[in-house]
Amino acid sequence: MSDCMHYKRYTGSVEYSEPDNILYGKVLGISDLITYEGDSLEALQNDFQEAVDEYYADCKELGKKPSVPFSGQINTRVGHELHMALAMEAEKNKISQSALLKQILTERYAGDRQQQG
Repeated sequence: MSDCMHYKRYTGSVEYSEPDNILYGKVLGISDLITYEGDSLEALQNDFQEAVDEYYADCKELGKKPSVPFSGQINTRVGHELHMALAMEAEKNKISQSALLKQILTERYAGDRQQQG
């Protein structure tokens, strides 16, 4: 069983509560909380999709833009030494630091996907 579901660019977790004998989950990668549950995988998938659709409807009603999962922006602190090394490497290669980071991450995670597939 996969531990994630996908619908309209959203990824949802799949969890099991043994005491309650129920499947449940939440949408990952957004700041808002969207949860769902079901007593079977099919019911869980349906509730997940309904929860996402309701989220869109609620946002529209409130005049709010829905949170975008995994927007493509990563803000992180790496420390002075690592930042300096990154800047120097980017300058040496005549590319931006963002382009260098994207290249490094693509090489790292494209390789992981090929090994999994």
